Amino acid sequence: MLLTAVVLVLMVPPPTAHALPPYPPPAAPVIGSPFAGAVTGADLQVAGSGEERSTATIRVDGIAQPPVTVDYAGWTERITGLSAGPHTLSVALTGGTSATTTTSFTVDPAAPAAPVITAPAEQSTTNASTLTATGTGTDGATVRLFADGVAVGSAPVTAGHWSVRWTSAKVDGVHVLSADQTLAGVRSRAAAPVRFWTDNTPPIGFGVLEPGDGEVLTDATPRLTLWQYDGTATSGTLYVDGRVARTFAWAADDYTSLQLTTPLSQGPHTLAVSAADQVGNVAPRSWPKRVLVASVVTDRPVITTPFVPQAVVDPVVTGTGKPGGHLTLQVDHHAPWHLTIGASRHWSQRLGVQSEGTHTVTATIAGVTGRATRRFVVDLTPPAPPTVTAPADGTRSPGGWVTLEGRGEPGDQLGVGDRFSTLVGADNIQVGADGRWSSRARFGPGVHALVAYVRDAAGNRSSVGIGPVFVTDGSAPPATRPTDPPTVVWPVAGSRVRAVPAVAGTGSPGATVTARLADRTALGQATVGADGRWVLTLGHPLSAGQHTVYARQSSGAVSSPERRDLFVVDSSIGRPTITSPPDGRHTTDRTPTVRGRGEPGARVGLARDGAGVGKPAVVRADGSWSITLPTQPYGRAVLTASVSDAADNVTRPSAPVTLTITH
Repeated sequence: MLLTAVVLVLMVPPPTAHALPPYPPPAAPVIGSPFAGAVTGADLQVAGSGEERSTATIRVDGIAQPPVTVDYAGWTERITGLSAGPHTLSVALTGGTSATTTTSFTVDPAAPAAPVITAPAEQSTTNASTLTATGTGTDGATVRLFADGVAVGSAPVTAGHWSVRWTSAKVDGVHVLSADQTLAGVRSRAAAPVRFWTDNTPPIGFGVLEPGDGEVLTDATPRLTLWQYDGTATSGTLYVDGRVARTFAWAADDYTSLQLTTPLSQGPHTLAVSAADQVGNVAPRSWPKRVLVASVVTDRPVITTPFVPQAVVDPVVTGTGKPGGHLTLQVDHHAPWHLTIGASRHWSQRLGVQSEGTHTVTATIAGVTGRATRRFVVDLTPPAPPTVTAPADGTRSPGGWVTLEGRGEPGDQLGVGDRFSTLVGADNIQVGADGRWSSRARFGPGVHALVAYVRDAAGNRSSVGIGPVFVTDGSAPPATRPTDPPTVVWPVAGSRVRAVPAVAGTGSPGATVTARLADRTALGQATVGADGRWVLTLGHPLSAGQHTVYARQSSGAVSSPERRDLFVVDSSIGRPTITSPPDGRHTTDRTPTVRGRGEPGARVGLARDGAGVGKPAVVRADGSWSITLPTQPYGRAVLTASVSDAADNVTRPSAPVTLTITH
C-alpha cells in the first residue's frame, strides 16, 4: 500500500531507462499420468504439474487437444475414444515456450482392472519427507507405485490391500500418483491419478497485538489479542518469559483472543507466540512484547513506566501511590511537577520532549515514607531507512510467494509494501542481530515497486527507502501493433501516490516506448520486452500535485498516438484531532470509544501513553473516525492519534487527550 506516481522537473540529469529482461520460459511440464509404459483403457485421465497460470498444450499422437490452464492443482484433461494399441502423449507449456515432455502408453481394453489408491487422498496436503501410499488390489498381485511418472516402490497385495512407503523430495507443490499391478506376468491398467500437495512453508507474520509493548497491567490474568497475516496458522504456543505457558488454537480470521489462566507475578514479563499450520510446519516465535504487572496495593510511590532498559521518544511516566496523595515528580534537576493521585491509585505525567540521553525521574508523596527512582533514555534520532536486496531490481518471477530480503539496524521493526498491496508482515518484520531481515509475501501478476521503512525500539520511524522494481508474471498481455498506443498500467490512473520510481505498461514486443509529462519534460525511453511489458525507471522524485504522463510507442518509421495517464503525487497529510472524550474526562467505562477527525480515507491508529492500542480504523468520507478500545486498566491515560493516507504519508501524533478511568 505504499508508493508511486510521476512528474519530473527541468534541468535534472536524464533518468535511467531499461526494459526488464525477458522472463525465462516455463520449465518443462511433468506428466504424472499416464507414466511411461502404462496400460490404459480407451478413456483415461491425463494429469501432471507445471508453472501455475501457464497454458498446457496437450497432444495425443500429434493431435492437439483443447488447451488447459495450469492452476494450483496442476493440469488434467479427459481423453476418450482411443483405439487399441500404442500411443504417445506430449505436453508443452506456453506463456513463454517450454520444452516438451513426452511419454508413451498402450491402450488395452482387455487388460485386468487397475489397483485403487486410497491414500493420500485426492488434493490433500502433507509436509512429510517420508510418505506412505495405500490402496486396494487383487490378492497375490504386485503393485508398482509411480510419483510424477517415476517408479518409487512396489508391494504385494495381501488380503486385498497394499502399502508402499517412499522418501519424497519435499518439494513444495502439486504431485501426481499412479499405480499398476502384475499377477502371473499380466499387467493391469494404470490406476486413476491422485493429485496431492507437499507444503513445507510455515506461517508468516503473527504475534501479540494486545497488550501493547510497554503496557502496564493491573490484571494479572489479562486477555491477549493475537494476530496473523496469512491466515495459515491453526495451532500455537504462548511463551511467557521465554517459557511455554500454554498451547492454543488460532482463530480462522486475523485475530485470536486468548485468556491467561495462570496469574503473572508482579513485575516485568515478556509475551510471545509461535504458530504451526495444519500440516505441522512450525514458525519461529514472534518478537516478544514487554509488559509490567503492577497490581499490588501500596501507598508508597511506585514508577511503572518507562521500562528499564527502554529508550523513548516522548517520555510518559506512570505509576501508583496513595489515593489523594500529593505527588512530586522531578526529572534530573529541573522544576518539578505536582500531581494529586486519584482514587484509583494510578497517576501519569507526560514529561515533554527532553534532550537526548539518559535522565532520572524521582517520585515522592508528601507524608509517605520512601521515594521511587527510574532512569530512562530519550532517543530522538530516526534510524536510517532499510534496504531491500531481494528481489533484485528489474527481475521477473512467476508470482505467488516471493522472498523479500534486505538489511537494517539490528532490533528494528520493518514495514515493507508496494503500490498495489497492504503492508507485508503487518509492519512487524524483525531485523536480526546480524542486520539482515527476510520475509515472504504473495504478489499477483503485474509490476511491483517495493518501499521499506523501520521503527526503532524508541518508536522513531525512518524515512521511506525506495526499493527495487520487479515484475511477477501472469498470462501474457494481449499483443498490440506499433500503431496502437501503449498502455500505462502503473501508476494507476486516478491514483494518489507518494513517489514514482518508475512508469510501466504493455506494448508491442520490440517497440520503443517514449514517455513525457504534460509540460513536455521527457521521462525517457524503454524497450518493450518479448512478453509485451515495459518499465521505465526514473532516477528522481517528483513534486507534489496533479500530473499527467503521456506515452507512445514506435517501431522503425511507425509511431502510435499517445496514451495519457493522470495521477496525483501527495506528500503531505494533516494531523488528526481527537474530539471525544474531551481532555481531562473521568469515566468508569473501561472500553471507551475514542472519536476524532482526519483526512477521508486515511488510516488512523491510537496510542495510550505512547504504546499502540486498539484496532486501526479508516477515516470516513465525512472526515470522522472512531475506535473502541479493548478493556483498559484503571488510571490516567494519555491518548494520541496518528494517521497515514493512501500515499503512505504519516503524521505527527495529534494533540494529547488525558482520560482517567476510575472504579
